[in-house]
Amino acid sequence: MSATANALTQQKEAEQTRFWKDPDKKYFCVLFGFAVVVYFPLISQKLTNTFDGLWMDSFYIANFWELSLGRWLWPLADALRFGIQTDPINSLLTLALVTLSFVLVRKLFAAKDSLLSYLLGMAFVASASVSIQLSYRFMSPIFGLALFLSVAAAYCVVCIQKDLRAITLGAVCLALSLGLYQANLGCFCLILLAY
Repeated sequence: MSATANALTQQKEAEQTRFWKDPDKKYFCVLFGFAVVVYFPLISQKLTNTFDGLWMDSFYIANFWELSLGRWLWPLADALRFGIQTDPINSLLTLALVTLSFVLVRKLFAAKDSLLSYLLGMAFVASASVSIQLSYRFMSPIFGLALFLSVAAAYCVVCIQKDLRAITLGAVCLALSLGLYQANLGCFCLILLAY
């Protein structure tokens, strides 16, 4: 009986060390932990911007105003979350999506794990634009998802070998990103230009 328990313990230890050997998972965990520490005062004190963040309570589903701005996917994204706009869930979800976005950018540009890639990721996560997105608490997951989809679109265009498939998946991701928030079109273009 103890040999079986010993084997199970060794298998669990091997799985845990294998998790940390994957550079992308390790990178995500470090950046996400850093982001939570950086934005802990904003999240714990429920800080928000002056007007929009104060107008919305913990339940909100986008409607005609967002549709009039061309954000056609926003009501569906809010409905999938049942309109729940509470913190710290919104902020943590946004930080996870922003961190995942930079993991994809790192996979495109960094050939190996380096201190510079960690510092650049930390600088991006701690930037003013992420802070501003988090201050719009009821919209922040939408901003994070739009960023992730625009980066995923660029990643698909660059990394998928078959041209038709790359263009199709990239176009779908970009269309979904633009259906959430059009400002991230610049991220897509800049990544492709830099690549």
